[in-house]
Amino acid sequence: MPLMKKCLRANSSIVQLQELHDDQLGVVTAKDGIYILQGENCKISTRMRIDELRPFEHGVAFSPDGRYFCFAHNTSKGNAIRVIDIATKKLLRSYATQDNPIGLLSFDPSSTYIIAGTTTGRVMVWRIDSNNLMARLSSFPEYTPTLFSAPTQNYISAIAYSPTHIATAGYGGSVVITNFHTQANTKRIKPGKVRINSILFLDDQYIVTGNEHGVIELIDIKENQPIQQLVAPIGPIHHLLLIRPSGLILAASKFNHIALIDIKNMRIIDDEYITLPSPIRSLCFTGKERIAVGLESGTIAQVELLPYAEIKESIDNGDFEHAYAVSEAEPIIKESPQYKAMDRQFQRDYDKALLAYSRGSDEEAEELLRAFRAVPNKKKIVQGLSSAFSRYSKFQHLLKEKRYAAVYGLAEQYPPLKQTYIYKRLEEQWDELYVDAQALAFKGHTSQVKTLLKDFITVPAKNPYIRLLLHHTQILIDFSKALHAQDYVALKQVTEQEPILKETLSYRSVIHAADGLIESIMSAIRSNRFNKAHLLTEKLQDIPHLAHHHEHTARLLKKAKRLYEIHTDKMTLQYYELLDRSQDLADLPQAKAVEKAWKRIMIRCEKEALIGNTAEIKSILGPLIDLPTRAEKIGNILRVSYQMQIKYYLAHKQYIQTRTAIVHYLSLFGMDNEIRQLIRHLNKAGMPFTPDEEQEVHRPRTLWRTLTHGDVPDNIIMLS
Repeated sequence: MPLMKKCLRANSSIVQLQELHDDQLGVVTAKDGIYILQGENCKISTRMRIDELRPFEHGVAFSPDGRYFCFAHNTSKGNAIRVIDIATKKLLRSYATQDNPIGLLSFDPSSTYIIAGTTTGRVMVWRIDSNNLMARLSSFPEYTPTLFSAPTQNYISAIAYSPTHIATAGYGGSVVITNFHTQANTKRIKPGKVRINSILFLDDQYIVTGNEHGVIELIDIKENQPIQQLVAPIGPIHHLLLIRPSGLILAASKFNHIALIDIKNMRIIDDEYITLPSPIRSLCFTGKERIAVGLESGTIAQVELLPYAEIKESIDNGDFEHAYAVSEAEPIIKESPQYKAMDRQFQRDYDKALLAYSRGSDEEAEELLRAFRAVPNKKKIVQGLSSAFSRYSKFQHLLKEKRYAAVYGLAEQYPPLKQTYIYKRLEEQWDELYVDAQALAFKGHTSQVKTLLKDFITVPAKNPYIRLLLHHTQILIDFSKALHAQDYVALKQVTEQEPILKETLSYRSVIHAADGLIESIMSAIRSNRFNKAHLLTEKLQDIPHLAHHHEHTARLLKKAKRLYEIHTDKMTLQYYELLDRSQDLADLPQAKAVEKAWKRIMIRCEKEALIGNTAEIKSILGPLIDLPTRAEKIGNILRVSYQMQIKYYLAHKQYIQTRTAIVHYLSLFGMDNEIRQLIRHLNKAGMPFTPDEEQEVHRPRTLWRTLTHGDVPDNIIMLS
């Protein structure tokens, strides 16, 4: 079991733990308030009490950089998100969420955005430097233009991030995966109807979810569906943590134990890998090798997952028995660099010992491996080497007398003998003789073949090859021709007839070269060498075990070439359209560079939107404003910009202009919560405005582009 120590004892239950930058840990308790702990010793660097803070289980969040703390504030006067500047301990900003109580809060990894999940099933986004809502990323259940089918009880239950995407889970057990910067190709995956409490990204292709029934599912994002599931006997899954680089996962429920799961093989390694003295309320990393566990009792336990210091000390002292014992007790360590380095050290010493035995320096060999003799999983290997070389003199004698059947028999019985120089030289001799024997067999000189290979005729392992030479010469001729021509179809036919030929060095070399073909194609595509990629792709059709890759690779090559041509011709709009409609192009270097540029464009546009400068947004975007695949993202920016213009008119008591602007806004974007709030302010100001039935309708988020084709006004009042 991992090493555990108490980090902090509060007077009430731990509501939230969160890993922050610079080895800090953010803590929220039910009664004591807010802490920031520093380092492995959990030194309290900040402590706050917020009188109005009545935290729900997940209605609180720290920014990863440790600068801000936000919490849901739901009262009879309205619903809001409060943001505290931790350095000054003062209220920085408040976001009114109107009729949308907040159930789940999170900051994005850059600490720029606050993402909120509402109890009305919406995922909403604010910037930390503005009070204005920036976007509604998704809704649960799926968006409908009317509210008649809306559930009476709704929720957002989990949020997770990758470098480019955000995954959210909500009502109905579905997961929505959105590119945070483009909002293109949003995916809605429906693994089931059970509430999902936790999500994590394994990589760009897979996510893992844990649900209320204790089921862990591996979901293929590209295929848009679950591909494997595992029932964990720990109760409802509330927390999932990915331990890099091992690929193992920690899973916890509301009870007092944490399971260790091998997600690659979908198996439970230990369902009580870590046992705590009290039910678990929160769980997070704190540093690369530790986790912090917040308990219902108010204790924060710090657990060292990877006791590298202990292993390093043992290795430095030559105590490999203890180092391996620690590793065996901790499955996570076996995928660690330290464990692999220790195994490499064993292999180096093993190879040196084998050479020492070969030279007759038995004492030197035994000394090299002495430290590993007591290691359980190495003991048998060490003994096997020693036992093999106790027969080495006999092995040499048999070889000298050319009693090859006995030589090969001894090598099969004691495999380390196959690693000796004299055995390898024997195999080289066989290969040389067999090549010469083939030449004789092809000419029909059967008797000379027998004479040449007489010393190997009684060796069982060589009999099938000799049989081919003596009785099936044509098969060998066909095999030789196929190898020389790299005719993979013919090779497949010949080796199916005589599977023993697959064991030959020449066959393995040809197949190994073929297996590297796809990577060679991808390398050529990534470096824009399309002619070479085309020639290599055509070869795939002639390789039976790779032919199924041809169609996909040919399509990818065609799209990559087109992408390059568009980029060269500076056809920016078409470039993004092709990129969004062909997600397999996203890994190309030029695509990554363009997406970085897009992210910079979005940051500039957002800043202009927050001051209502639509004209500058149009200037920055240029023709991209009419990009259909990213119309939702661009539309969100335009919405904010126009909302800021309406707020300006309202603040300056220009009520007629305010009313006109709202009417135009509704015709372009339809009703949303922000405009509904502005209408309330307009009515309070004495300018009655009641939306008609058509204006009340919630419209699709990309309808604005259909209506304008990107030809939007600089000022919402100017809409024709």
